[in-house]
Amino acid sequence: MATGSGAPGGHYGVTGSRLKRVEARLKPFIGSIGVAPRFGRIETTLAPGEYGGNMDCVETCEGTTVYLPVWVRGAYLAFGDVHALQGDGELNGTALEVTPRSRWTWMCSRGNRLNGHVWRMIHTSWLPAALAR
Repeated sequence: MATGSGAPGGHYGVTGSRLKRVEARLKPFIGSIGVAPRFGRIETTLAPGEYGGNMDCVETCEGTTVYLPVWVRGAYLAFGDVHALQGDGELNGTALEVTPRSRWTWMCSRGNRLNGHVWRMIHTSWLPAALAR
């Protein structure tokens, strides 16, 4: 069991461990963000696709703009799987999961040709999301 201040980083007591104390610098991000897939398909939340989904990309953090194609009226934007800390990818299926408290700004940009691709704008650089099954 870990105890801590809940602040972004700091020392945390770990009971029942030889470590006694752990120091972590937190970098919260959204692991899963997406819209309804096209053609009325039903997708699991485990795999990402051209609709976004569970990408577990640490760059999807505060200040990032995510561009998602919209195929369904209303888009059905959803997000979840929020992490306080994780390495590059969730290779072993674990991360430091947290309950989010966030503020969003979103808009629909008509005529923007994403051609079914997901893009992220990080500060001033573009990062395409390469998704494959």
